[in-house]
Amino acid sequence: MLFDSVRQTLAETEASMDEYHGNDQPVPDELVRRWEALTFELDNVIYPVLTLPLEITLEIFMHFISFLGIEGNPMLLLQICRTWREIALATPLLWSALNLTWVVDDPRDRIPLEVDDGFIQQWLERAAAVPLSLGFFGHMAEKWSAQVEALVARHAPRIDTLHLDFFAEGGFEWLAEPRQFPELRKLTLACHIGHQSGMPTFAVAPRLRDVTLRSGVGLRYFVLPWGNLTSVAADCVTTTECLRVLTDAPRLTRGSFLVTAPPEPHNSPVTHAALRELDLRGCSLLELLTLPNLRVLTLAVDAASDEVGKFLKRSAKSLREFSFTLSSRSLDEASIDWFWTARGLTTLSLLDIPDRLSSEFFAALREGVDAHGVRFLPQLRRLEIQQVGLKVDAFAVGALRSRWVNRLPNTVQLLSVRLVDSKEFQSLYGFYTENATHWNQLDATIDWDGLYDLARDGMELHVGTPETNFVWEC
Repeated sequence: MLFDSVRQTLAETEASMDEYHGNDQPVPDELVRRWEALTFELDNVIYPVLTLPLEITLEIFMHFISFLGIEGNPMLLLQICRTWREIALATPLLWSALNLTWVVDDPRDRIPLEVDDGFIQQWLERAAAVPLSLGFFGHMAEKWSAQVEALVARHAPRIDTLHLDFFAEGGFEWLAEPRQFPELRKLTLACHIGHQSGMPTFAVAPRLRDVTLRSGVGLRYFVLPWGNLTSVAADCVTTTECLRVLTDAPRLTRGSFLVTAPPEPHNSPVTHAALRELDLRGCSLLELLTLPNLRVLTLAVDAASDEVGKFLKRSAKSLREFSFTLSSRSLDEASIDWFWTARGLTTLSLLDIPDRLSSEFFAALREGVDAHGVRFLPQLRRLEIQQVGLKVDAFAVGALRSRWVNRLPNTVQLLSVRLVDSKEFQSLYGFYTENATHWNQLDATIDWDGLYDLARDGMELHVGTPETNFVWEC
């Protein structure tokens, strides 16, 4: 490009001038005039990107900051050119998110990444009056914990999003002090809160809707406006605590729980009509749940087969997406009978399933019809199966084809299929070492020609490891 040529010439001119300076000799006037002309030419260049409308430039800036996540730093925009600097400094929304990380190189020699109070004040002044997103991460000494406390207390009326993910030597007693958060909408507490720290209180937060708790101490240590929440994600909760959330949060539409304690005799069943998405891991409490309007379900629980089946009969009427990782208890008893009640299912993931279940599934996909003449999973569009010793023989390929090119009556096209060998998924090594032998052994159980024909006909098909699709290598 022309500009690159000018820059190259300018660099060569400056190198020549440096030689004269190095030899304590005067720079020839001709060389000085050339340098001035080149500098003037570059200073007056109008780059195409600077001709964009202001609104588009701002949109690009916002996408740039959003793409980098917590690493997003508008300070980078101040270092490009004068025009971008002026735009960035005049746009409060770019400065609405402040994420601070304290770095510890050695636990015995705690060295926080010092953050100057003046720098923080200047940053937040640039944000003007827009709602703030504050995030604090790392391992901090007591004095830095006090700084975080002061920031949260000072700006509580403006905080829209608050993310606390750090270990504080001074504890978190200050979280138990009642404060008003009139603008708070999203709260994440992933900090190590000890039992002695008191109960973190966010009860006066009328707009709070989304809460994530990764503290490891259970929900009983938090005071929250449960009745207003629409999304809750929590780790290390008991069955009793999980049921209490579902009872106290009638507006909840999305829930994610890692349950570490099984049901107790005094637990009562819960019906929740608003819940649309549920991610349940750990101990199972399916026998106590009825979710009539559930649309997205992810299960990785230690549940018996009949417990899963009965839950789906009660809650699968509106189910559209289902991902299930089989446990040791359900491995031998898992049945495709579960899915006959989920007629509206469009996306299905079956993880760590036995060969028996995959064979039954493909048979039902191809030939299954209930007493009312309804096909097996007639709305299925996306399918994923993971198993050790992947088996995709000609019959399985025929089942996939029956939902694609030669589609069965009253069924939709199966658009996307992922068939993954769990041995690959669990391995710490690459395919081209010990797993090469494993895949050579699988050649006898996989109809590569049939799969290739399906892919050539347009089906989105992935067979192999999570990262590698071997359909195109057969």
